[in-house]
Amino acid sequence: MSKKQQLFFLITITLLASCGTQRRLSQTVQKNQELKEYILKSNATLSDLQKQASEQNRHSIADSVLSDTIHHIIQKLREKLDKMGESVSAVELLTEKRSNFRGRNFYTSTVSLINRLDSFQTASGGRDRVYQLLSEAVNAAAFHKFDMGTFFEPGAYKIPLTAVDKIYQPFKPAIDSMMRRSNNYSDIPHKIYMIFVGYADASPVISSGPLYAELKKYLPSGTQPGREALNLTLSRLRANELQRNMKLIIAENASQFHNSNFLDIGYMSYGRGEAFPLKNITDYRVEDERRRVVVFYWSVLPVVE
Repeated sequence: MSKKQQLFFLITITLLASCGTQRRLSQTVQKNQELKEYILKSNATLSDLQKQASEQNRHSIADSVLSDTIHHIIQKLREKLDKMGESVSAVELLTEKRSNFRGRNFYTSTVSLINRLDSFQTASGGRDRVYQLLSEAVNAAAFHKFDMGTFFEPGAYKIPLTAVDKIYQPFKPAIDSMMRRSNNYSDIPHKIYMIFVGYADASPVISSGPLYAELKKYLPSGTQPGREALNLTLSRLRANELQRNMKLIIAENASQFHNSNFLDIGYMSYGRGEAFPLKNITDYRVEDERRRVVVFYWSVLPVVE
């Protein structure tokens, strides 16, 4: 090979290397900018969802347990965005020096950080599905008030066998909605939350009556519970009764849920005693059938590790 040919070869290699370096640098700068915009937009979306969840909880549209769960999910998603933001900032510093994208420097240090950006972008489809499900969950009117008087008289908490068949119909709209949403997101891990909150009016429980003796079984022995403690117990038992029946209904319809490997179902029940069920009702009376209710909240939320 002549000297001219050698020189031409060296110039060609240099130009190709330079073009490769510039291409890598340009692509990385563009990718970094796209991710910065994505992280900024995602954080804004999460902030809006957090505000909505807090507002719904304040107006009793959502249960505090669900609201706390949503806030916890949002916090985890923010942490993932923050970690990626750190990687974006690190890559941005690397782009300030062209030498970081040349030859050995690129493959020994720069490329590992760029691979993190690539992995984050590759997972964007599943992440967008998580955001979509979370948004639907926050915006859904996923609560229902069950009038306990439909099933039994004031002071009772057990649903008689004659009324069990009537339970499915009031539950059906909620079951259909949660089943539809769960099946729509069968491609990502998610959990169905069902929460039953029982209430009672402020009627006294006669100490010589059978209800008093029944409620005392669920309280510490040797205590002489007052009206509020007894009604708190009564409200809790009412919530438990609705939860028990819902579990039976879900078990009967389990085959209609898709991809059980990505689905978890959680139940919770508790009582709030003589507290007012809904904040938008301001004319509750002491003995008021509108206070003898169980409010049922449900939501389908993504599982974020």
